[in-house]
Amino acid sequence: MAQSEAGEWKQLFDGKDLTGWKHVGPGYMTVEDGLIMTHGGMGLLYWTGGKLGDCTIRVVFKMRDHNDNSGVFIRIPIEPREEWMPVHYGYEVQIDNEAGGEDEYHITGMLYSLTKPLARTG
Repeated sequence: MAQSEAGEWKQLFDGKDLTGWKHVGPGYMTVEDGLIMTHGGMGLLYWTGGKLGDCTIRVVFKMRDHNDNSGVFIRIPIEPREEWMPVHYGYEVQIDNEAGGEDEYHITGMLYSLTKPLARTG
């Protein structure tokens, strides 16, 4: 979900299908029991349901395995043609269960390598 500066929430994923999302890269994604499931490869989904301005994005996640690593990319300037484009041109909000031993710039909730998280996952 995304909340605009005006305080209105917009649902980006309805738990039923991937309407408004497009896949790029290897593998594929499905919706199972209200969750987006990944299947092979480092592919990613990106939002095509309209531009979002300054907003708050609320992400609820569940990792399949203890050492899974994922993220939410924001501020991607152009439509991705391959899966590495957002890595090089956008910002990643890190989701990582296994950040043990790493500094605070590489754990869940922060902009990857740029900021410390505002809160810790529990």
